[in-house]
Amino acid sequence: MDAYRAVGIPFQAFIKYAPEGPRVAFRGSLSVFDANFLAKKLSGGGDSSWRAPAGTRSVEVGPTEIRVGDFVLLDGRYYEVLNLRSAHCHSRTLELRGLSRPWVMTSPRKVYRPAREESSS
Repeated sequence: MDAYRAVGIPFQAFIKYAPEGPRVAFRGSLSVFDANFLAKKLSGGGDSSWRAPAGTRSVEVGPTEIRVGDFVLLDGRYYEVLNLRSAHCHSRTLELRGLSRPWVMTSPRKVYRPAREESSS
């Protein structure tokens, strides 16, 4: 269901798996661009090597080490961390630019940190 969330359009979807691949039926509307994006995500096609935001370098960090200004890759898009707060022990609730709901980081993951910031620490 991450592919559906990535297009940012709420609709009810039904996936049926057929021998030739997944079939999707939904109620709602999609632009041609979003429909093509969804088809690529469902088929596993497309460019899987997402380009990092310009001027950043990848860093493996845990939830307690993430900073405001870092970029997190979710559903094929980079989101900038605008705010963060403690969720539970060793996890953080992140407010991300362009994502309507907060996202909880519970385990270490690769983030993209501005290169000027990383070189100074």
